[in-house]
Amino acid sequence: MASLVAVTGATGFIGTHLVRRLAAEGRPVRILTRRIPANRLFPLPKVDAVIGDLADPKALDRLLTGAGTVIHLAGAVKARSAEAFQQANVLGTRAIAEAAARQRNCRFIHVSSLAAREPQLSDYALSKSDAELEVGKLSSGLRWIIVRPPAVYGPGDRETLGFFRSAARGFFPRPGPSDQRISFIDVSELCDLIKVISEISRGDGQTLEVDDGAAEGYGWPEIGAAMAAAAGKQLRAIPLPAFAIHAAAAVNAASHRILGASTVFTPGKARELRHPDWVARLPDGEVLSNWKPSCLLPEGFAKTMRWYREAGWL
Repeated sequence: MASLVAVTGATGFIGTHLVRRLAAEGRPVRILTRRIPANRLFPLPKVDAVIGDLADPKALDRLLTGAGTVIHLAGAVKARSAEAFQQANVLGTRAIAEAAARQRNCRFIHVSSLAAREPQLSDYALSKSDAELEVGKLSSGLRWIIVRPPAVYGPGDRETLGFFRSAARGFFPRPGPSDQRISFIDVSELCDLIKVISEISRGDGQTLEVDDGAAEGYGWPEIGAAMAAAAGKQLRAIPLPAFAIHAAAAVNAASHRILGASTVFTPGKARELRHPDWVARLPDGEVLSNWKPSCLLPEGFAKTMRWYREAGWL
């Protein structure tokens, strides 16, 4: 009988796809959630749900009882302050990792971000890097592996939706420098990878950067061509000046701060957008030998564009 998989962040973009993927394979799944999820477009299959959050030790113990694998996806991509990022991403990861360490023979898969490689860029990136360090501190009592996805896209994603909407209208904004290289991965491929890692015993103590198989990532001409093919039309490229991006981010962050609200688009996010190298560096060895990506950007963008149109998001 397949061992129980405990999942945090199960109601998010990646988590919803992952739980559905695991359930389709017949894996018993238990999720941690603040409320019973109701997602009309991506309804979760029947799973065991523990009501609570990462700050609730009793909920974590209920989540992990009998689990053979823990997949930690929960985290914040926007917060009102650096301290709030630390609370959500660092302390939350520490809590679930320590709880997993108390279980016997439990595998802990921490899904981080490629941003953790560049902690100097933003409060978010620093919090993801610090969260990885918290996992590493438990190396003597926890079987762990860290996965750093690059830009993740696919059906149901709202973070990349703006680019697809622009393309549907005939425009292609380019926020990064002309020589920027970026790795991507389709959400279904990422979920397949996480599932494979949950089924193997090798790779403990490693940090894996992953992508869709494009060895050097993609430059803006390639990204634009894939988006134009998905939209079925020629796109007007609009390079966004660096000063405009940084100024807009500063104004946006200040206005949200006055309103007491959080936002993704901050000066830190602007620095992330302008960073020249977001190419995943895949590990050597056989850790990923059971997984081979097959969905490159043209196919992935076309599939995602079709979904947005059918769902009425464009």
